[in-house]
Amino acid sequence: MRKIKREKRSLLYEISREFEIAKRSINPGSTSKVNIRVPSELSDIYESVYPGKSLRKITTVELPQGKSIKVSFIGDKLRLESDTAESFFVSSISQILDHMSSLLTTEDGRGISTILLVGGYAESAMLGHAIREKFSEKRIIIPQEAAWSVLRGAVIFGHDSSLIKERISKYTYGIASKDKFNPEIHDKKYKKEENGEIWCYDLFSKHVTIDETITVGEYQSDKGYTTYGGNFYVEIFTSTKTNPKYVDEDGCSSVGKISFDDKEHDGDIRVQMMFSDTEIEVNVILESTQKNKKLYLKQ
Repeated sequence: MRKIKREKRSLLYEISREFEIAKRSINPGSTSKVNIRVPSELSDIYESVYPGKSLRKITTVELPQGKSIKVSFIGDKLRLESDTAESFFVSSISQILDHMSSLLTTEDGRGISTILLVGGYAESAMLGHAIREKFSEKRIIIPQEAAWSVLRGAVIFGHDSSLIKERISKYTYGIASKDKFNPEIHDKKYKKEENGEIWCYDLFSKHVTIDETITVGEYQSDKGYTTYGGNFYVEIFTSTKTNPKYVDEDGCSSVGKISFDDKEHDGDIRVQMMFSDTEIEVNVILESTQKNKKLYLKQ
């Protein structure tokens, strides 16, 4: 396979396509053997890598888990026992069911009565059967040509973005801030003295939480801060954590800055965030002069 990936990329795509076709034909509980077409070129390359050996004479394949499966070749087809073919689905289906179960126990998921399956895997009878059995009390819908649903949805959204009213935030969003140092709650490595006062720097001031439902086109947060001096900047961060404390923790990343040089301003600012279409708008307003600046970030 390494040789094919290196030298015969088109053959790799052909093999993958044949396995994809076979994957969709496997039905739960079937006793029929599964046939997968094997391009003749695959046998030629196998024999060039392993001189004196024939791909079509293989009858047993050892798996990494210490198990072995029986295979046979009839003409240009690789044949698998039905239970062997079904076993390939166990791990992925188990993980999908576990993930769906956890989503349906959340506050937003408890009221869900209908599950819509889209994407290429939705066309697998194995997955559809497992979901119907696991969530028998819910309505399961699998549209025709489910593999194309995601693409079609993206095209429709491109023509009319108003169709999407709400999103789930991919990250926790916030800005770097400072506060009076409190030894009981702050790490001393962020401690810094400034103008005779002791501050804790690099605090993550959260505006939007990961997995939070956000309304498109509306400001999700509006928080006030105090600044000192005419030259300053607001730095925006994301985090993969729900409640990050500092902006340099694992999972935190700086995604943009809004800088100001306004000597008339010395005081309060407001930071607003809006999720719109495919961008996030960050708006900073200087309370004393009512001047503002915006930054647009890709989602």
